[in-house]
Amino acid sequence: MNTFLKELTQFDSIQDVILLSEKGEPLFSGLPIVNNISRTRMRLWFEVINELNRPTSSEFLFENGRYLVKKTAIGYLIVGMSDDANLETIKNASNTIVKQLNDPKFLKKALLWMLTVSDDSIKSYLIKTLAPMADAEVAASLVLLLEKEQEFKPQAREQLQLLICEALGYCGTYEAIAPLQKFFSRHTQAPKTALHEEISEAITISIKQLKQETKPRPSTASPAAPKTSETQEQPSPQETAKQQKKPELPASLSDVPETTHISELLEKGETNQAITTITQLIEEKAGQKLFKTAESLRNWLIEIAPMALTDIVQAAEVIEKAKRAAIDTYHLDIWRDLVTLLSAEEFSTLYHAMELYSYPNGEMIVEQGSTRAMLLFINSGKIQTQISYNKEVLPLSIKTAGEIAGAETMFSASVWTISIKSLGTELFILSRQALNEVVAEHPSLNAKLLHFCSQLQSTSSQLKKFRKDRRRHERKKITNRISFVVLSSEDKAISPNAKGYLIDISLGGIAFSIHASQKKNAMWFFGKKLHINIDTASVK
Repeated sequence: MNTFLKELTQFDSIQDVILLSEKGEPLFSGLPIVNNISRTRMRLWFEVINELNRPTSSEFLFENGRYLVKKTAIGYLIVGMSDDANLETIKNASNTIVKQLNDPKFLKKALLWMLTVSDDSIKSYLIKTLAPMADAEVAASLVLLLEKEQEFKPQAREQLQLLICEALGYCGTYEAIAPLQKFFSRHTQAPKTALHEEISEAITISIKQLKQETKPRPSTASPAAPKTSETQEQPSPQETAKQQKKPELPASLSDVPETTHISELLEKGETNQAITTITQLIEEKAGQKLFKTAESLRNWLIEIAPMALTDIVQAAEVIEKAKRAAIDTYHLDIWRDLVTLLSAEEFSTLYHAMELYSYPNGEMIVEQGSTRAMLLFINSGKIQTQISYNKEVLPLSIKTAGEIAGAETMFSASVWTISIKSLGTELFILSRQALNEVVAEHPSLNAKLLHFCSQLQSTSSQLKKFRKDRRRHERKKITNRISFVVLSSEDKAISPNAKGYLIDISLGGIAFSIHASQKKNAMWFFGKKLHINIDTASVK
C-alpha cells in the first residue's frame, strides 16, 4: 500500500513531491535521495522558502513546468509539475494533504506509516518529528523498528538506534522499558556489536525517565504464574489502530438519512464499501446543489480513510465541478474583472460563500455606526451611500452593478462611517466569518480581494470630497496613557485591565489607540461599554 504522498506522485504531470520538516529535513521525497545532488536540491528549496519569509503558499513558474509550495503543520509540501494539464486536480490533492497534515491525529498516523515504508536515510528525520508526540502508539512502532535494527543500512544504523532509544524515553509508557533492556542486553552479550557509548547512555536515561514517569501495568496473570512472552507482548501498530475510536458522524450530517447505512458499514469493518457509498452520496448531494452537505461528507471521508487520496481528490473535483456549473452566467459577466483576478477555484468558493439578497427602493441596508463587518457585491440596480450630518441625511454617491461597498469594515478595524440605502437592488453579502472560512482554504484570496476593492472609490475618498467637518464638538489633541475595562450591562467589569494611548478628547467622547496582535481582538471592543481611567496629572 502506498502512502498518501506516494499516491500523489502517481498523478500525471507530477515530476516530484517533497515534504520538508520545519528545519529543512526531508521527510518524504518522490525521487530517491541517493547523493549530494539530491540533498543539495532539498537544501536549496529550504533556502528559497526562508528567503521568502516562510510563505503560507507560493507558486513558481518555469519554462519547463511549475512548482507548488505549501506550508504544513510540520514544514513544507513541495510539488513539481512538468505541465499544467492536471493543475486543478493536483492543487486539490495538495490542499487535501495540507489539511490532513494540519490535523494532529492524522499527522501522527501518517508519520508512523511513513516510518514503516521510508528509506533509512529519511527514517531519522521522521523519528525526530515524532518525538514530541510520542505516546504508546508511537512507542509500539518504534519498538517494532528497533527489533529490526539489524536490517538498517550500516551508514544509518547507529544514528537510528540512538534516535529510537531517545524517543522511547518520551513515550510515557512503562511497556517500553523491557524492549530497551532487551536491546541493550543483546548488544552487550555480543562484543562485535557493542553499542556506541552515546547509545548506551541514551538507553540508561530513557529507562530512568520511564520508571519515574510511569508505573507497571497490573498483570492479568496470578501472582504465582511465571511471566511469559505472551504477557509481555507489545501491541503492534495494527492492534493499536483497532483500539482507536472510529470517526464519529459529524453533527452537520445528523439529518442525512443515508449516513446511518454508512455508519453500519464502518461498524462491520467494511471500510471500502463505506468509501464507495460516501463518494456516491457526495456526487448526489453536489448535483442537488447541497454543497455544504457534500463538503461535510468529504470531510467525513477524510476522517474515515485519510490515505484514500484518489477518492478524496475525486470527491473534491465532483463538488468543484458542480459548484462552477451552478454559477449564474449573468453574475460571471457582471464580475468578469474579479473572475479574471481570481483563479476559477477561488471565485467558485467565494461565490458560494456569499448570500443573495434583494432590497426594494428606499430600504436601508446598513446604518451608519453599525459594527457588522461585510462586503456588499452589487449584482443589479443601485445603492446610495449617505451620511448623517447636523440632523440631516446627505447623499455621497451612487453605486451600481459590479461595484463593492464595505471594504473599510472588512479589511480594517472600523465601524460603518456611512449608511447604505437601496435604490432597488440585488446584491451578494459576504460576512467576515464567511471570508475567514474562504481564506482558510485559499490564503491568497484575502489580498486579491483587498486589491480589487482598492481599485474602486473608497468611502474615505468620498468623505474627503465632502468638505464639511462632520464632528459636532471641537477635539483637543492630548497625549497620555489610559487604562480601561469592558463593562457588562450591569456595569460590572468583564475583562482584564487594558492599556492604551489617548489621541484626542471632546464633549462627545475620546479617541484612543490600543495595540492588538490580531484585527479580531480590536474589533471585539466595538459596541462595548468601557470604563476608562485617564491620569490627568500627566496629561500633555
